[in-house]
Amino acid sequence: LEAGMNDYIAKPMRKSDIIQNLIKWLPGRLVHEPENIKKSTVEVEAGILFSGAQVLLVEDNRINREFVVEILEAMGCFVTTAENGKIALQKAKNTEFD
Repeated sequence: LEAGMNDYIAKPMRKSDIIQNLIKWLPGRLVHEPENIKKSTVEVEAGILFSGAQVLLVEDNRINREFVVEILEAMGCFVTTAENGKIALQKAKNTEFD
């Protein structure tokens, strides 16, 4: 967390976990405040909520990376991936992520 990492998602991860973390850490991008978003509509509105967000995804497992990238891109996020923390820190030096 000292390096500026906001959070992590424990495995096994679910689509709802990814969306809830985005709501938690990208409040400036929300169209609605989190308490006003009904649980049943979170996934439906996610594309509006996070469209254009720059996300750095750090995941060593290729399958997990592909799974999460697909979800984030479907919501309109721009995703940069890193296979480990060292690569993530290098990428974070050159790019500002939400």
